[in-house]
This record gives sequence, C-alpha cells and structure tokens, in this order.
Amino acid sequence: TFDSCKAYNTTQAFDISYLTYAIPSINSSIINCFSKNAQQTGMTTHQGTYISILNNNNVVGCKQGIYCRTKNSVISNNKIINKYGTSSTSYGIGIGESNAINCIISNNTITNARTGIYITDGTNVKSFYKYAGLLIEGNTICNFVTGIQLNKTAPYDMSPMFIDIIKSILPSLSSSDVKKKSILNIIDNMGTTISESIIPTLV
Repeated sequence: TFDSCKAYNTTQAFDISYLTYAIPSINSSIINCFSKNAQQTGMTTHQGTYISILNNNNVVGCKQGIYCRTKNSVISNNKIINKYGTSSTSYGIGIGESNAINCIISNNTITNARTGIYITDGTNVKSFYKYAGLLIEGNTICNFVTGIQLNKTAPYDMSPMFIDIIKSILPSLSSSDVKKKSILNIIDNMGTTISESIIPTLV
C-alpha cells in the first residue's frame, strides 16, 4: 500500500504490479498520494493484480493520469490535472486491456485531458474486451476533446460491454475547433446506459 506518498518528475510514479509465476498483488491501494510531472502515467496498476483501490489522490502535470488494468478496482475521489492538454496520448483515467472489469470509477475530477475517461482494448485478440461491467458515476470532466471514450481495437465486435454512466458532468469543451468531435462516443454500444448526467449538445 502507498499512503500519503509524494513523487516528482518520475517516468511513472506509482505502480501496482506482480512477479511472473509468483503471487499477484491483491487488495493493494494507492491513497492520499501526490504525483507531479511524471513523463508517462502518474499511477498505474497491471494485469495479474486483483482489487486495487486508488482513492483521494492528486495527479498533476502528468502525460496520463491513472491507468488501471486490475479486476474489481475502485478509482474514486481523485483530482487529475493533465499536462499535455489535447495531445492524442493524454487521458485522465484509463481502463484497459480487458482485465479491468467490474470496476467503479466515481467522484473524480479530471481537467486538461484530451480524453477524460478512456476505455481501451489491448493490442491482441486475447486482450480484447468482451465485457467490462464498469460503473462510471459522479465524475466531472473539464477542458477535453472527448469526455468518455470506448476504443475497440476490433470494431466489428459488438459484445455488450455493460457500462453504466450515472450523474457525471461534462460541462465544457477545450476550444471551438473541437466542437465537432465526440464528447461521448460509447452510446451506441449495447449494454451501455447513461442516466442523470449533464452532457452538452454539440453545435
């Protein structure tokens, strides 16, 4: 467990991982921590881990905020201010590689990320999502190009993802030149529901 730790100017600040053919990391947590100016990810968890808690952290000036690849994780009450704005590799919270299923992403505030919450497949067929089971609730995303994005490596795969987006606020776009881009591009996926969320209409 990382608790009340600080990291500055690292490549990747906090990392929950595993040893190959050894005991995985289970019930690990990063709480009350501060990461600033990481070249890559402020905080990350890997496949091969189970139940990670990332709560009440501040991630500032990093290329990516938090990247989770752990089943049954909770990512909540974090404040993320990205460095790279609308860079194509900038996201606030990433959920990925098919392993991060049944996760809760709640009450986070994300600013200056190209994509606020980024749900993505892995790079090969074994790491494509068939099911996600994500609850995305009470998040505020500001100054973005895409608020919440599902990136399917296999676009022909229409497996229901079961993503629930509840009480989330996406109040603003980053600039007028991105108004034609998608704020929320997962609503056509079967099994996705959106309720009680404030999502602006594009002009």
